[in-house]
Amino acid sequence: MIVDEIKKPKILFVSLLANTDNVSLNMILSILRHAEFKTDIVFHPTSEDSSHRLLAEFVRDGKYDIVGVSLMSINFIKAVSISKMIREICDPKTIILWGGIHPTIAPKDCYPHADFICVGEVDGVIVDFGKAWDSGKIVGNVVGINPSGTENPVGCIPVVELDQLPFPEHLPEYSFITHEGAIRPMT
Repeated sequence: MIVDEIKKPKILFVSLLANTDNVSLNMILSILRHAEFKTDIVFHPTSEDSSHRLLAEFVRDGKYDIVGVSLMSINFIKAVSISKMIREICDPKTIILWGGIHPTIAPKDCYPHADFICVGEVDGVIVDFGKAWDSGKIVGNVVGINPSGTENPVGCIPVVELDQLPFPEHLPEYSFITHEGAIRPMT
């Protein structure tokens, strides 16, 4: 008897920082890559609406199933604009996950703009979230990754033994950057 391989989601992470030094997202990318998930990262430092449309088209054309946006409070309006554009352009099954400092300190502010909000450090549960994906929806509950609208959001369980985690790699072959009106590979 042949057992079909379980289909894993294709995941894109978006960094809104003004540089490519996002250790936390590189760590998450490494964790998922070691678990054999197809993951990429876009460094998206611009605030122009036309670039947000470009990013949404990149999501659509790349057929990403999950888009994770990492944000601080200073990037909240930018993240709202990006999520809105993804909703307008992409497959309605595309799941938007927000994480970072702002979703951790103000998760209820984020609910209208994302399907799931990560509260705290996601390193120990992001693989479970990817495994919970099933054809465009998340099946089951992953502690710390709260469905939009959760009354009392729960934080992630921190990883105690850091040696369990892979080294945060910066892999140019899975990295892109928004630059001069285009999203370009970093290879």
